[in-house]
Amino acid sequence: MADAMASVDRALAVPEFVHSTPDELRTAWHLIDAAAAQCSALKAGLLHSARQNPLLREHLNLLNEAIRQIDYQQRDANTFKAHYLGEIRR
Repeated sequence: MADAMASVDRALAVPEFVHSTPDELRTAWHLIDAAAAQCSALKAGLLHSARQNPLLREHLNLLNEAIRQIDYQQRDANTFKAHYLGEIRR
């Protein structure tokens, strides 16, 4: 869980996209996508474990909040790609 939360912290700390170089953008998008993947993978196992151990529900709530924040970050990245880079999402 700590690795996933550290990954989320790194992804949320990326610089503003509009002020980033192309290399910084690639790194930022990689961090965001990696954090989202880690959180999704962790959630499946944590959901099962939280059913068995109610003490884990607080961890599940923290993970859900992290997933929500990463989702916003991914949406911001996709909006930036569409509006500033002209990428078309399919």
